[in-house]
Amino acid sequence: MSTTLPFTPGYLLHSSALLETKLRRIVLTPTHGILIAVQRKTIKNTQSLQPFNLLSLQIRPRPGLATLQRAETQRILPPLSGKSLWAGLYL
Repeated sequence: MSTTLPFTPGYLLHSSALLETKLRRIVLTPTHGILIAVQRKTIKNTQSLQPFNLLSLQIRPRPGLATLQRAETQRILPPLSGKSLWAGLYL
C-alpha cells in the first residue's frame, strides 16, 4: 500500500554526510518544527539544496529519525553574509 505524502514548506538549516549513500538534513518546517531527517544521496540533491532557501518537502516522520522523500527548491535567495549569516546560526 503506497500513499503519497503531502508536500510541506520548509528551510534547510544544515546538511552533512551520514554514510556513503545517505545525507543527514536538518530542516525547519511549520508543522514539525526543527527536524532531523535522512535522505538518499543522489547527484541532484547534493548539488541543488542550499541552506536557508525555501523548499517544498515530502517528509515521512518517524520516532527518532525522519525520512526525507523529496526536496525541491521553491525560491532561491542570495547567500547570507555578515550579520544575516550570524543570525542564521542561531536557528
